[in-house]
Amino acid sequence: MPDVSQQLAIEWGKKPLLLIAGPGSGKTTVLVNRIKYLMEESCLAADRILVITFTREAARQMQDRFLLLCPQDGNGVHFATFHSAFFHMLTENLGYRQDDLMTDKMRHEFLKEILREEGLRLEDAEGIEKELSAAKNRMTKPKENYVSIYHKYEKLKRDRRKLDFDDLLSEPLRIFQEDAEKAAFWRNRFDAILVDEAQDMNLLQYSMLQALYHPGQSLFLVGDDDQSIYGFRGAEPGLLLRFPKEFQDAQVRYLSTNYRSAAGIVASSSQLINHNQNRYPKNLRAHSDAAGEIYYLACQDPDDEAEKLLRLLQEEIRTGRDPNRIAVLFRNRRQVYPLRRLMLGADLDFVYREDNNGLLDHFIHRDIEAYLMIASGSCDRKYYLRIWNRPERNLPRELLMDEKIAVDRLPSIDSHGSYRDRLQLLARQFRLLGSLSPYAAIQMILKGLGYERYLCDEAYRRGMEKEEYLEIAYRFRDSGKHFKNISDFLRTNEELRRKDAISRREQTRKKNGIRLHTFHSSKGLEFDSVMILDVCEGITPTKKAIKPEEIEEERRMFYVALTRAKKKIILSTIERDHNQTLSPSRFLREMKEEIRADPGSHQNEG
Repeated sequence: MPDVSQQLAIEWGKKPLLLIAGPGSGKTTVLVNRIKYLMEESCLAADRILVITFTREAARQMQDRFLLLCPQDGNGVHFATFHSAFFHMLTENLGYRQDDLMTDKMRHEFLKEILREEGLRLEDAEGIEKELSAAKNRMTKPKENYVSIYHKYEKLKRDRRKLDFDDLLSEPLRIFQEDAEKAAFWRNRFDAILVDEAQDMNLLQYSMLQALYHPGQSLFLVGDDDQSIYGFRGAEPGLLLRFPKEFQDAQVRYLSTNYRSAAGIVASSSQLINHNQNRYPKNLRAHSDAAGEIYYLACQDPDDEAEKLLRLLQEEIRTGRDPNRIAVLFRNRRQVYPLRRLMLGADLDFVYREDNNGLLDHFIHRDIEAYLMIASGSCDRKYYLRIWNRPERNLPRELLMDEKIAVDRLPSIDSHGSYRDRLQLLARQFRLLGSLSPYAAIQMILKGLGYERYLCDEAYRRGMEKEEYLEIAYRFRDSGKHFKNISDFLRTNEELRRKDAISRREQTRKKNGIRLHTFHSSKGLEFDSVMILDVCEGITPTKKAIKPEEIEEERRMFYVALTRAKKKIILSTIERDHNQTLSPSRFLREMKEEIRADPGSHQNEG
């Protein structure tokens, strides 16, 4: 049964309402019951109700929840994303078809065509795409050096009658502004509009909502500005602060009871988020009287952290915790690499659906292993081909004619002698690599052979952050610390790769296992026990967060991670990473609640 606050929201009248729903407060229950109320008590026809959320999966889940509540009458309600709802308008009003939508590949090719005309680097296309998209969603002009590209790109789309993803909102908004008759038709198309996860709106979506609304329509927004974590997609939580000022007679109400988390977790996470300034003030409380557990785990480095967390995870399961109710959360995917290696080695089941690549299938892993394979005696041509000019050595691939090439024969493959000095140097480097430990060998590949410099250049060429590539290389290097010789290291990697391939093939049907999630992908989920990696300055919050609004978004992300937990949280820190000294995050101090040490001694509690 809904509580008093939930019931008041369900039975809200026609005035626009923003319902601020804290973590675990039952917002989905309110939304589906609100739709039922509108149909049964307000006598609205199902097809006059539009429910908007942000992903197709979320829309499907909301529809499924509603159909369980109203199996007979619910099929006519429109459940849609912002983009699918407004694309429907474009198909009805302007005659667009599904095949007029550009694929990502087509959009990329359009931009490359323009870059060729402008005499610019084709490798910059990805970064330019992001800037043009961000500008459209912010409803601002792109950066000055991209203005010419923007106008040519827009003309090219018009000439070929194509729409990209962002046009699905900007085009309907243009029509609303230019065609009063069509605007009036669509404003009167729905009697009720409900928006889930309203904190994730960008300015373009918010403006489209304003254009679609008319007085007398039931407008019902549900969201939580403290859980707005998609700034990189243009989400602006400050739009919720504008809502009561910009929609006539709008009101703000709260769902303040957390039915998920123990009282200590609610109190501690609230202390943290109260440090943000640009937000609605809240007084959240736990429905449960249980105190909950919050522990602090101090670790030396990522390997030490992975070993300690592996033992804690094994102990959690040994003492009866359902592995599906345990989660390991992290700010970015690279952080979980050492733990994934150990979990695979220990045959500890986990579910991790965010990484499409295997644990050791990145091109950086394959490149470094190619060096190590040659250094440990392999004569296979494929390994030479892989690293021949990584970094650039100006060695032609035509030199590699034989299927088998021994290191000692390298200088002799150049019959003309033009490249012999470079080949002799490369042979000496391979022989030296073969005499080193895996850690030292990879360090030499990175620093001595110039592969680190190559990664920085390659990241720039691909429009990627160089730190991401370097982090992958350093993590791989550090995993070699536990091996004395290269052969054992390579053999272990191949076994882990085999186990990882099996695990990934089973991901779609796998039901049991510890959940691994980034902060972003954990949103909307809940677990009995949550372990959070690397709660350190420079990681959480990221070192890229400089401005106050950037720190506030980082704090919101950490808040989302904390509030996934029902009973128990373990907050882990590391003292150093890749010879860099780290300190505990400011967020730990801001929580202000007692955080106990040594979680391993409290396994039977909670």
